[in-house]
Amino acid sequence: MNEPKSKETGHAGAKVEHLEFAAPEPGQPLTPEWQAEFLTNLRLAKARIPHRFAGKTFDNFVVGRNAKRRDILEAAKSFVHAFSGKTTDGLLVSGNVGCGKTHIAVAILQAIIRKGHTGLYYNMPDLLSDIRATFSEDAPMTESDLLEEINEPDLLALDDLGAETAKDWVNDRLYLIVNRRYESSRPILVTTNLDMDELTRKLGERTVSRLCEMCHSFAPFPDEDYRKKHMR
Repeated sequence: MNEPKSKETGHAGAKVEHLEFAAPEPGQPLTPEWQAEFLTNLRLAKARIPHRFAGKTFDNFVVGRNAKRRDILEAAKSFVHAFSGKTTDGLLVSGNVGCGKTHIAVAILQAIIRKGHTGLYYNMPDLLSDIRATFSEDAPMTESDLLEEINEPDLLALDDLGAETAKDWVNDRLYLIVNRRYESSRPILVTTNLDMDELTRKLGERTVSRLCEMCHSFAPFPDEDYRKKHMR
């Protein structure tokens, strides 16, 4: 199958991937396998997974001899295996900077998408930037439209929750996003460097209380910066 070509286009201030899928080779039948791969690539493209993270999978998540990392990997695979799109259960992944939280979150999201579900990735700075962009009078979409798009996918991954500057409007929007997922029984996958007390102080009790009800929690990642440890 030909690889899809892509280019970035503006979308409410966001970096959005726009794909132009190549047609099959002359004489190549549109088999069910080809169509399934086409649709999978389309869902992956719409998920906003950054190029740097696109290759993050379970297969290249380094476990080594670390029992905690092995347990995290197995828990992540179990979550994907059980995911049906009809559950409110999400995941809260916590740990220090550089320990592999984004890797495991993206691996989960991609595996869920390859099962036939829809997914969306946002790190918090980009999310808030996109929301701010809707405040402009000439914005291509309203804030309400953007929040509705964020609520639509079967799984929403919010990376680095708590890294944003705490402001009333930020916490209000985060509550709206979490509460819409909560009320519509759509799971959410969250990564954070903060513990529950720190999250509550920063985001407010309403938001964190809903996350606690919606999400299972991985045991914290090992206390190490994997990036520094394996610096080339």
